[in-house]
Amino acid sequence: PHNPGRARNNGPSTIPRRHHTITGVVPLRGGLDSTKFSRILIRGGLRDIIRRAMVSSDSLHLVPNATERGPGDVVAARYQLIRKVGSGGMGSVWFAHDLSLDAPCAVKLIDGEKANDEHIRMRFEREAKASAPLRRPHVVNVFDFGVWNRTQYLAMEYLDGEDLSARLLRLGRLDFETTYRVIAHVSRALMAAHSIGIVHRDLKPENIFLVQNYEEEIAKVLDFGIAQHRGYSLTDKATREGAFLGTPCYVSPEQARGKPIDHRSDL
Repeated sequence: PHNPGRARNNGPSTIPRRHHTITGVVPLRGGLDSTKFSRILIRGGLRDIIRRAMVSSDSLHLVPNATERGPGDVVAARYQLIRKVGSGGMGSVWFAHDLSLDAPCAVKLIDGEKANDEHIRMRFEREAKASAPLRRPHVVNVFDFGVWNRTQYLAMEYLDGEDLSARLLRLGRLDFETTYRVIAHVSRALMAAHSIGIVHRDLKPENIFLVQNYEEEIAKVLDFGIAQHRGYSLTDKATREGAFLGTPCYVSPEQARGKPIDHRSDL
């Protein structure tokens, strides 16, 4: 019997043993046909874990398992994950490096089995569509959305600071100047959103981020995941009349009752 860690007449194989996810390139000599490909998969015990393959005449590129991601993984052949900086109800946020622009960024990914939840996928897409048109200083800049390894991702500007909830927890109370500045900046963000028919519907301290912009601290509005947009139809179950959306302590009375709302609900 041949050694399962080797491919016939091809020298040592770099295919890991069973239960490992492939992240590299397996060199093959003399081209690749279906018989040789099947033989290698059987020997390495990899039939059930390979998600996608890109086959060329001299190499086999294999993509990481969608449920196993970590520092060093490259999303959509562009964004290299460096470290996880946060997580929430839908997924995780990573500090990443944009290989195309050689610049830092943030990447938001749906985690694990949540990637199979239709409601979460639609909410993720809604966040991308609502945020992308809002090229304003006081709204987080989302510049890419797509699917990588059967998982949706958002690429956005990386913000170095803290959200308003953390600031209030740390200080207990804001001074007048900071309070005025935050209200002014959030109002500008809402004015820009409302002008194109977007209602945020989940405005709260956790979705207001304070970041240093040169010599001035500015506030940015985040997470348009449950936004209402007049420009496209929201047909998933969570947006039907009578369903509750938002955070209980911060929603307007009409939103809490599941009634139709407009821009005034954000105020």
